[in-house]
Amino acid sequence: MDKTSSLFATQLWDIRATLESQVRCLTTIQRNLTDFRKASSEQERVRLRDTILSDLSEMGQLSFTVIRMLKPTVEQAGIELDVA
Repeated sequence: MDKTSSLFATQLWDIRATLESQVRCLTTIQRNLTDFRKASSEQERVRLRDTILSDLSEMGQLSFTVIRMLKPTVEQAGIELDVA
């Protein structure tokens, strides 16, 4: 494997790891949302709401990370993306 291919493979691996983090974050949000719906006390709902909001913020940061990582990787591979 040449140096360019190795770098490309490493970049794809890093993107995959970040996408897996997004999946874990979404799973946590889904679990907390279910718990929020079942919560019997206002205090518990407030705590879960705050946790969900924090997780959504993390999700947004992960999304921007993927975008930042993907653009140079795709350009290096010579792939054109048509995002409408």
